[in-house]
Amino acid sequence: MREEYIQAITETRSPLKSWRKMAAGKNEAVEIITIESGKDGPSLTICYNFHEGSDPLRPAADGTVVLDNSHYSIRVLDSERFVLTSDTSSMQFHYVGDWQKWSNEATIAGTYQDERGQQYVFESNGQAQFPNNQTFDYNVGLDMILSSYDYIYCNKLKKTWAININSNSLKVFDVDLSRDEPDGFVSPLPRWKLKKLASEGPTSSN
Repeated sequence: MREEYIQAITETRSPLKSWRKMAAGKNEAVEIITIESGKDGPSLTICYNFHEGSDPLRPAADGTVVLDNSHYSIRVLDSERFVLTSDTSSMQFHYVGDWQKWSNEATIAGTYQDERGQQYVFESNGQAQFPNNQTFDYNVGLDMILSSYDYIYCNKLKKTWAININSNSLKVFDVDLSRDEPDGFVSPLPRWKLKKLASEGPTSSN
């Protein structure tokens, strides 16, 4: 994961604010690079804006790779970090393992409580536990191309909720995706207004 994006998420706990901060810099669309090993050697796949990906890119014999018509040299800093450098820019990346799990952990994961004392748990592995034994899968939305708010979504329920989160509280709003395209109508009042009970910070690797 791009170091600038890690720093922005850690500071803001907001994918939307982090995406906007990235938009002010060079190579703003590159947040994730996935590295895979194959019989022909390693390959890099670029994820742009958490929205679309490149074809696998194979480094040349001299350790360079062509990205967006620019030649970048690859420099490995240690077992968890590497840098891509061109004549005009440099991008540093840090291994975080499962980047969706890392993002859940860095933003919303933790135990919360509502005004009646009922507890709500968001685990970094994408499992949520609500009162009355309600459980469902979730992920923090990172693709902000068509969104004007931070959100979580549940694939099984086909539901999206807008979120407003800070270090000790979480508000969750219903979203009607059939209205106000492209990103739906967000309820003006939160369905859940929660206080965080456990302080859990992100980790940089798994």
